[in-house]
Amino acid sequence: AVKQFHNLLGKDLAHPILRELTMIQLLQHPNLIRMVDIRTNGGDIELVMEYGGINMRKYCTKVSAEQRAEEVQTVAYQLLSALRYLFAVRCVHRDLKPDNILISKSDGLLIKICDLGLSKILTPGTEGVNSPRVCTLNYRPPENSLSKAENYTHAVDIWGAGCVLYEFVTGSPLFPGRIELAVLQKILQ
Repeated sequence: AVKQFHNLLGKDLAHPILRELTMIQLLQHPNLIRMVDIRTNGGDIELVMEYGGINMRKYCTKVSAEQRAEEVQTVAYQLLSALRYLFAVRCVHRDLKPDNILISKSDGLLIKICDLGLSKILTPGTEGVNSPRVCTLNYRPPENSLSKAENYTHAVDIWGAGCVLYEFVTGSPLFPGRIELAVLQKILQ
């Protein structure tokens, strides 16, 4: 799989692109997507990554609810295993959602977390310097919306994992909505 960043060669790279390049090289776990190569193509930078399958959202539309119910234990174990690793190295993904979880079934069911552009290592000096607007709205913990929290922990990924697993089983988001207030109301209900 190739992820392209257009017209960047010879320019200052944006912070999320540098962060993703750094994180994908730094983090090594069987359930995290691996980078195979970095290439240049004209003014583009291309990250060549292992093929991780289709994203969870597409997978849920192709596979029956009964089959997903049988697979949820495997998916949950692998997702939590990857999060345990991230937490052990003080990393937080900050954007767990079905689009960022790839599923393949070549040798049994295997998930890979991808898109590390928002991930961050939480160091003691930077824990209070975090953006409150991380996580896609439907997977964002309420404390990040209500208090505009800048000092958050790995709890953002635990909340996201719970929302993702619910959606894997049911095929629908746990807290759907297009605006923050609507999502918060659904959480409170």
